[in-house]
Amino acid sequence: MILSRNITICGVIGYPISHSLSPVLHNFWIKKYKQNGTYIPFAVDPNKLNEAIVGIINLGIKGVNVTLPHKESVLKYVQQLTDNAKEIGAVNTLTLNKEGKIIGDNTDAFGFLANLKDFAPHLRFASQKAIILGAGGVAKSVCFALINSGISEVIVVNRNKERAEKLKEKFGTNIRVEIWENRDQALEDVSILINCTSLGMNGQPALEISLEKLPPDAVVNDLVYTPINTRLLIEARKRGHISVDGLGMLLHQAKPAFHSWFDIQPEVSIELRNHVLASINQ
Repeated sequence: MILSRNITICGVIGYPISHSLSPVLHNFWIKKYKQNGTYIPFAVDPNKLNEAIVGIINLGIKGVNVTLPHKESVLKYVQQLTDNAKEIGAVNTLTLNKEGKIIGDNTDAFGFLANLKDFAPHLRFASQKAIILGAGGVAKSVCFALINSGISEVIVVNRNKERAEKLKEKFGTNIRVEIWENRDQALEDVSILINCTSLGMNGQPALEISLEKLPPDAVVNDLVYTPINTRLLIEARKRGHISVDGLGMLLHQAKPAFHSWFDIQPEVSIELRNHVLASINQ
């Protein structure tokens, strides 16, 4: 495609950024929907975040996704936050509106729920319990999504109990904190298990957990997608659980951003998933 002077430039900021799959999926949509645009990864050192935001405004960049370590530190540059971003306390999407104001959104909760609906359409949250492994930024978005979907209790298990307690302070009585050593026993009576840690990711330590006490009809969702088939998901499938990988969350959370920038509602298709998987496997 030949780009004209009216090109829409978008991207993703993070540090490091070479691992990001966002350029692969957004440029897939740009090509599919024949848009005059491009999506670029920007490595932004935390010490240069202010200069990067000024550059985004002055260069007329339409918007950027925000990944680690900037999801919270970027908040002070945002003139308007969506309700989700306010509640979660972190931003993963910035859009420059016609007045030159930066709008901050968080689409991680949307992506998490949309991915679950794809793989476990029967799943109901009302009067159910969920267990989350981890208490970082992604866990915050997942807690928000579950509580707003009517879950009765979210059990947060983290290696650092203090961080888990902060989630309880933020979201209130729907959160129960368990110590990491009790993770196996805490699986009793839950309807969904979500791994929000990096354990099991390529290059990271394995996630050590026994699924013996997990109810047979529980859904297992591992937000890790490198590898796509983690040991947790393999073990869950052996036991007959519906197993949901983390790639779909990445794909779905990108939809609202693309819509904001190009005014097109993109499709999360098998073709897109295979395209991104091929990039992972290169």
